[in-house]
Amino acid sequence: MTDKKQKFITRQQSNAVTEEYLATSTEIEDMYDYIITMGSDYSKNKTRHKYRDILYFTKDSDEEFRLVTNIFNMPAEDIISLYKKRWDIELLFKWIEQHLTIKKWVGRFLNAISI
Repeated sequence: MTDKKQKFITRQQSNAVTEEYLATSTEIEDMYDYIITMGSDYSKNKTRHKYRDILYFTKDSDEEFRLVTNIFNMPAEDIISLYKKRWDIELLFKWIEQHLTIKKWVGRFLNAISI
């Protein structure tokens, strides 16, 4: 995706191998921002590109979340907010598929989804 100039935000797998290059202060408690590469030289799957790893802990359950993105020009709080909005959309589609017995989507545009 990075080669195609596409931006992404995703959860990092718990067993991901990363190499940290730079740690940046976010000035917000329980939030950390790193520049990383993914993979390792040993297994020869190291990425060419650098990514951003945002680590934060939820206030209510103190659960750890790690987000990986190739968006560098946006504050960490905005990246987290975008991911939360994306997750809400995923939950909506899951609810629709479970409760409205939709087998196949007709289209991807607003009008098709409304129909």
